[in-house]
Amino acid sequence: MKFLEQTFLALGTGVIGTTLLAMPAAAIDFGFSFENALNGNGTVTGLIRGLEEGTGAATSVEVLSNTAGFGIGEYV
Repeated sequence: MKFLEQTFLALGTGVIGTTLLAMPAAAIDFGFSFENALNGNGTVTGLIRGLEEGTGAATSVEVLSNTAGFGIGEYV
């Protein structure tokens, strides 16, 4: 009986490990907002798109609004 338990434990661990390794990393998008105290005050808002886990670069940064009026657009 002990051999059967060890076999199932080894097989279960292998299946779970293989499944976790096969799962692709999903890209993460998030919004940001900050006060622009150095350049005319006001608020800057935008989106950072395409971050993957780890230290990879974003695919784009989009500035949606800036009360000072400059820098609006998408940076790829």
